[in-house]
Amino acid sequence: MPYTSVSNVRTNSGFTSSSLVADAIIEAKITYADSLINAKIAQRYTIPLAVAGVTSTPKLIEMLSLEMSTVLMLMAQYSEQAQDTDKGWERRLKVVQDTLDEIANGKVKLVNDSGAEYGRSSTQIPAFYPTTASREDDADPHAPRLFTMNDVY
Repeated sequence: MPYTSVSNVRTNSGFTSSSLVADAIIEAKITYADSLINAKIAQRYTIPLAVAGVTSTPKLIEMLSLEMSTVLMLMAQYSEQAQDTDKGWERRLKVVQDTLDEIANGKVKLVNDSGAEYGRSSTQIPAFYPTTASREDDADPHAPRLFTMNDVY
């Protein structure tokens, strides 16, 4: 289910009365924006977003989807080469990307209306990679290894 709607994107982008922009084009931008959002927040949260098994969408994600979908619409209509047009979409995109980065690295938490944090992903990026310095001192150096780098699974 999309995080925003065609009518919201039309209103936010200013294409409310434009018959030149079909709903299918806006739906494609929403799908693209939501895919980018999911790819980023999946570094920290389980997709679909749920608290205690109840799926819902945080207001922040709805707003980010609306903003990113709008930016993608503006980018398509007013590219870098367009003359005499405001390139405000570049600043808007940076704000969305920065917010998604903060969600992915845990500086901003996704919570529901009750304040409960959404379920965490079990596929988080490791905080560090093991080295000889990170080895436990009490580990038996002569114990048989459970696996090696050359094992095939």
